[in-house]
Amino acid sequence: MRKYLFPEGRKFYKANLHCHTVISDGKKTPEEIKAMYVAEGYDAVAFTDHEALVLHDDLTDDRFIALNGYETSIKEYEGHTDSHMKVHHLCLIKRRPHDDVAVCFYPENFTPGNCKSYIPFLRYTGERTKYEFTDKFVTHLIEEAHANGFLVHYNHPRWSLMTADKLLSLPFDGLELCNTDCRYHGDYNADVYEDYLRLGGSLNAYVVGADDNHNAGVSISDSFGAFTMIAAREFSYEGLTDALAEGNAYVSTGPSILSAYVEEGALVIKTSPASHILLHSEGRKLCAAHGVGGYIDKAAFPLDEAKLGKYFRIEVIDAKGEHAYTRAYRTADFA
Repeated sequence: MRKYLFPEGRKFYKANLHCHTVISDGKKTPEEIKAMYVAEGYDAVAFTDHEALVLHDDLTDDRFIALNGYETSIKEYEGHTDSHMKVHHLCLIKRRPHDDVAVCFYPENFTPGNCKSYIPFLRYTGERTKYEFTDKFVTHLIEEAHANGFLVHYNHPRWSLMTADKLLSLPFDGLELCNTDCRYHGDYNADVYEDYLRLGGSLNAYVVGADDNHNAGVSISDSFGAFTMIAAREFSYEGLTDALAEGNAYVSTGPSILSAYVEEGALVIKTSPASHILLHSEGRKLCAAHGVGGYIDKAAFPLDEAKLGKYFRIEVIDAKGEHAYTRAYRTADFA
């Protein structure tokens, strides 16, 4: 009997889950962002302008889904310059459309670009709350977000000067592994995710690939670099957010993971043309298939819990050096 990592029969939808527009410090309008991403084959964009939850339901149609959200920041100010200041950046994405109620009302928070002008018109639940750079407050903020219909993913931990151990107590739903804007500044977060897992981090957290695009017109584009492929039951707002909450997604900067399943004690992985297909584990055990002198698009590895440990995850590398990653899966669920 086959056990699928992604539910059998579902279609993958391509999404950018971290995006800025003229509502905050981006340079493109939401309408321009939609046109750009549809032209590049995307099915969805999460509009996550700084501190301003503005609905974009009018952009959703039978070809494109606009996910509503915002990015909030919790900063450590005292005794640090900006370049050395630690910070938590969280993307909050509404589980359902047409819901414009934000959480943790703090209008004095970081409000770059135009977002300050939106603050008087936003709807918040609860009392005015000054942000505090403590695990207790960040946990409180995430729990309030959950109670009010948000998914929460943690953005660019290396850019934020966060090590994996600092993430362990935070109840976020997802972790950003690939961020296009940060990557062009030498930042990549797959190693943070690996450390997070080995320190005992949640195996339920989904993984995020996103652009964090501002479209400032610099020489290197921050669009179309990293994306999340979501295996949804249907092409709808709730179909996408429910699939994320279930962990049915992978991230990529290029390669595709077409299917992955366990049958007769082996994990079978089918991909787009790749130079390497890798199976990572809790320990140093690594299974690898290499396209020596060409490419491969399929690999099969023994799923041995004694050797792999309590979890495994897949990585795919193509000839251009681009990567795709799954989240971690409990080995015992598939053994």
